[in-house]
Amino acid sequence: MFLIVAKVLNSLGFRLPKSLSIHLLKESCESKTMYAPLSSLALVYYYVNVCMYLRPETGQLLTAQYIRESLERLKSIYPNNQMWSLLEAKLTKQPSNLQDCLHLLNSSKKTLQCTDQDEGGPIILSLADYSLFRLFALSEVGWIHIFSGDYNRATESFFCLESMSNWSHLFYHFVATCCMIADGLYDKAAREVQQLVHMFEIKKKHDSHSRFSAGEFYAEAKISQWNKYSKTYDMFLRSVLDELIINPLWELVYLWNGVSYWSEPVLNSIKQQLIYTIESQDEHKRPFALLLMGVIYRDRLKDVQQAHSYFNRVINEFRNDWTVPYAMYEIAFTYSVSPIEQQDKKTLVMDWIKRAENYYVQTKYDPEWRLCMKMKCQLLLELFEE
Repeated sequence: MFLIVAKVLNSLGFRLPKSLSIHLLKESCESKTMYAPLSSLALVYYYVNVCMYLRPETGQLLTAQYIRESLERLKSIYPNNQMWSLLEAKLTKQPSNLQDCLHLLNSSKKTLQCTDQDEGGPIILSLADYSLFRLFALSEVGWIHIFSGDYNRATESFFCLESMSNWSHLFYHFVATCCMIADGLYDKAAREVQQLVHMFEIKKKHDSHSRFSAGEFYAEAKISQWNKYSKTYDMFLRSVLDELIINPLWELVYLWNGVSYWSEPVLNSIKQQLIYTIESQDEHKRPFALLLMGVIYRDRLKDVQQAHSYFNRVINEFRNDWTVPYAMYEIAFTYSVSPIEQQDKKTLVMDWIKRAENYYVQTKYDPEWRLCMKMKCQLLLELFEE
């Protein structure tokens, strides 16, 4: 929300840094004026969206405690707004409470009956009138099923999203297909991939390619890669999905910053599979396996030294793979949360982000940069402006 305000001010000649935008919104929250609830909502909304790109606890301007207190204030002012269940689920999501979050999200989709104090009769408050909120809730439900390892229900959720959404519906179809692959349904997934190829062709004919969402650009690139493998190695697409590629759902979880949310049983299973992949010397799977293992060691096992080892292996052992600049970014992020002097920390972070930028310049390969990496690096650098 404050980004919109910043854009308006920019158009009028004002250059408003993020830190000042957040500061002004926090001042508004404390003002107890009619604008305070809207300012609180803007900060909560910003915080939960930043979680897609950056671990929010790395920042100092907005802490998790402050955001939770802001949400509680909103709940006290507007107790019958079901949107709070959605936001609370996003804010409190942890590997140990995924089922509790699922309960909150399911309750947010149900009709709520309460008493109208003015009229004395019952009124119905429902998210049916706010279809966008229903989409957000269903998307979050789908991801929680993924983090829990319930790929069948996740598939159902994302196919339902595809039918309900007018934006990025091909991406939701792609995520559902990845859930099928994770569930071992390779024949069905192969059919869905071919259907997606046809659906992308139709969309290109009826819509400008620039109207694709970032997720749809990503999905089309992955599908093209899988079909290319099928032709290059003379393999059935089903065999490509089963044998040649690493689980694409792991990649989605990584790119959407969800490694911290995998339940412990799912995480342990993935870790064992990654160990096997790394030892197998499979050149198609090893780069991302090493990258993901580094993130798991840093964020879940709290072993920074081992994490650095895995990130450096990606950089040293591979040259032309999308994981190389991501490993550079992960090293930068790891330094940003390390207990070292602030100036040394800033120098190291900027150095590794510059290496990632140079990689894209030198390789002239930038789809990944456009989709996610540029935002991640920008948010990471902004931490040093706080």
